[in-house]
Amino acid sequence: MPGPTVTVIQHDPGPTITVTVAPTTNAQGLATQISDDGVYVIGQDIPGGTWHTSGGSQCYEATLASTDTSNIIDNNNFTGPDTVDLSGAKAFDISGGCTWQSEG
Repeated sequence: MPGPTVTVIQHDPGPTITVTVAPTTNAQGLATQISDDGVYVIGQDIPGGTWHTSGGSQCYEATLASTDTSNIIDNNNFTGPDTVDLSGAKAFDISGGCTWQSEG
């Protein structure tokens, strides 16, 4: 989905620059990109579906049956790319500084 277009107009002689910005929320206001450590509630903070990260130095993800971080459906410690399907989960717990993008 293309992002909104932002036009920057220079006051000095020069060209007009147009930049396309990728949105970080969807039409419902839910985050479509996350990177801060925490528990994200599906349908309230983020949309469900498939999420992907390119990885990082030390990442962790868990799909949760509730917002209680001990109520783990599945989890993974990793450094490379990872893809998670949030179907059936109530929350998504992340840490380690990886940036996750909704495949939405």
